Amino acid sequence: MAPNAQKLGAPRRRTAIAVGVLGLAAMAGSGLVPPASAQPHTALTALELSGIALPGGFSADTYHYEVRLESADSVSPTTVSTTTVPGAEVAILPGDADPDTDGHQVELSAGPNTIGVMVLHDAQVDVYTVAVFVAGTALSDTATLSAVSFSGAQPFDFDGSDLDNAEYVLALPAWQQYTTVSAAATDASAEVRYYPRDADITTEGHQIRLDRWLATTARVEVVSGDGSTRNEYVFRLGRDTGSVGAYGDLHPDNDAPRGIWSDGEVMWVMDTKDVRVYAYDLETMARLPERDISDLSRVRTGDSAVPRRPAGGLASDGELMWVAERLVESGLNRSPRQPSAARVSAYRLDTGEYAGSEFCLGKLGNYGYHYQNEEATGLWVHDGILWSADPEVAWNTSHEASLWAYDISTASCSTDVRAIGDYTSRIHLERALLDTLYLEGNTDPAGVWSPDGRHMWIVDPADDHIYVYDNTAESYPYAGISRPSLDTRLEHLEIDASLMHAVGNDDPWGIWSDGWRLFVSDTVDRRVYVYEMPTAALESLELTGMDIGEFDSLEPVYDLVAPAVTTSTTIAAAAHMAEANVTIVPEDADPADGHQVELAEGANEITVTVANGGIARTYTINVTRLAEIPAQQQGELLGEEPEELVAAEQRSESGSDGSDGSGLPPLTAGFEGVPDAHGGVGTDLVVRVRFSEPLAVSYVTMRDGGAVLVSSEHRVVKAKRVERRSDLWDITIRVGSEGTLTVTVPEGSGCEGANAVCTADGRPVAQRALVFVPGPGSDPDDPRVDRFGPHALDAG
Repeated sequence: MAPNAQKLGAPRRRTAIAVGVLGLAAMAGSGLVPPASAQPHTALTALELSGIALPGGFSADTYHYEVRLESADSVSPTTVSTTTVPGAEVAILPGDADPDTDGHQVELSAGPNTIGVMVLHDAQVDVYTVAVFVAGTALSDTATLSAVSFSGAQPFDFDGSDLDNAEYVLALPAWQQYTTVSAAATDASAEVRYYPRDADITTEGHQIRLDRWLATTARVEVVSGDGSTRNEYVFRLGRDTGSVGAYGDLHPDNDAPRGIWSDGEVMWVMDTKDVRVYAYDLETMARLPERDISDLSRVRTGDSAVPRRPAGGLASDGELMWVAERLVESGLNRSPRQPSAARVSAYRLDTGEYAGSEFCLGKLGNYGYHYQNEEATGLWVHDGILWSADPEVAWNTSHEASLWAYDISTASCSTDVRAIGDYTSRIHLERALLDTLYLEGNTDPAGVWSPDGRHMWIVDPADDHIYVYDNTAESYPYAGISRPSLDTRLEHLEIDASLMHAVGNDDPWGIWSDGWRLFVSDTVDRRVYVYEMPTAALESLELTGMDIGEFDSLEPVYDLVAPAVTTSTTIAAAAHMAEANVTIVPEDADPADGHQVELAEGANEITVTVANGGIARTYTINVTRLAEIPAQQQGELLGEEPEELVAAEQRSESGSDGSDGSGLPPLTAGFEGVPDAHGGVGTDLVVRVRFSEPLAVSYVTMRDGGAVLVSSEHRVVKAKRVERRSDLWDITIRVGSEGTLTVTVPEGSGCEGANAVCTADGRPVAQRALVFVPGPGSDPDDPRVDRFGPHALDAG
């Protein structure tokens, strides 16, 4: 599968969504990039920029344009004009620079400028962008970069003058979905272009969306000021899901790692050099030496005093750890009475001791030649069947790369040649590949993992690829043996070398997964790498009438509160992979329009299960629907006698106690943990806001809807729930000046508006809260800071 790259001039990715004018504004604030639609949309019939000609003219199916100007003196500001079909709505970014003048004005400055036009029609959004580069006056033929950066990327050495080595591989954190690329040309008149196009035109800087699974290719192109020279730099961006830190380096002695297996708490890693299976804590990778299996090399009866060494394969059924072993003097067995050199031995998982059980993996031929499963580079156990990977042998053309299956209950190592290592089935991996026209591929299988005994994940160290097969049984016309077939490759689940190399996993071998994360050992750099598995993951989850917040595909449980008036909700759940099957419980209460679930008063449980490739992942949404509270009960909740309730209601209606007339306590807000000062222009300030009750608002409203106000030179860039609570929020503010910054939670005027900040039962903020945070340029004697600054908050 090719890395995620967008071709210039290709249709902008779109989606059909149920939104209105407010939804369009929310999309503009959230930075959502609509995914692809098969049909072109023609709601926008004309797009013009005064003084600027679009290359080739405007076409509704062309969603991106690039214009170069030597100077903006005669065209800035440019007036953006649009014509649409009836009923379409348009939003233009950046905002109107001069609202008092007819038309939408956009100022152009030297360097890159991006103009975005978002069109909503028939529940579908189209996004058009125009990149306008203004060269300036000084022109040269230099087209190199002096610096480049990707937000979140680990540091890397960059030399923009070395055009012969202008390709870089970078690793970014697993949680990061976007990265901001910034580059500086060596010559000020040169133009810098970024590809793919800006994924979020509403956010400052050029955003690149990172693929969850594959490496993302980013390109930075430099065009000299005089237009004569053009150079390109290529960056492979991989989401490093644990190559350093907690899921990182193994013990220094564990320097030849092969097979891995885990019970969900302990990770065991075989070492073929140290003849030991090392144990680690799965979450922290801390050593657990008391759980090691350390007697792999001991000589046992019948081995003719020849010691053993682990072959690479490792798997367990939860009680016994099966370890593939070879005699040190492996090769052709000259005596038909000598057991095979490849075998599997069992060790107790709880103690690491030899369990006294073993069986051979191969047979002997008529002349004593060992001709079957020789390597056992990977093992997997499921329902009493042990699967063993066996790579091809270069000098033996009849020994194909295979996946063998053995019935553990009947396998043995008898000296009777007719009973040695009898197997139940054999799968030729090359034959499966040839069936799908792959002339080269999974010829060097190693680690094996399967969630269900049917879907097989096999690591190939030769081409740094993880192959995935659907193993369905079929008749094998030889000796009545039931032979499975791996003819069906599930390529959409596979991991290719581009992603593995992007994070440094250049020599993969062992594999294990908990269904959420995929662990892969590396035989050279002494590490276990961890990849997020989108196989059975949701890409998005929404419930009407409630705010689920920033959806996280790795978060399986959500606790929501619905107001009493919300008697049902429509669930929209989209899987990350189109091949996945999504099941929602309870069943659809009204199949006519989306999946609807009726909500009873009190607790409701909704589950969304995603199944794909033998993996099933369930998301649980616990919805508490508030009950209607009669006035009598309201008084009892307030500790008042019924006859006193009338007076309390009169006090509430008059506003004398700050309430909204409901008889319930007023909604209040306050700041916590505010830093003593901000860092000045370009820095981020995080303030925490605590509300007295949980809010029924989205993070978009908290960020963009005026729930928290700052002066115009500053900007609220992020709003996030603390520990998924809706009464406690961390607000991130991008500072725009050196002076004192004022942060305000305004008093609410009601709950009717789309951006109202209210509780689920309709209570707005009753009283304004504010804090003054000084900066590097603030007056040290500013009385506002003394009275309402961070220290005043700390003092109560």
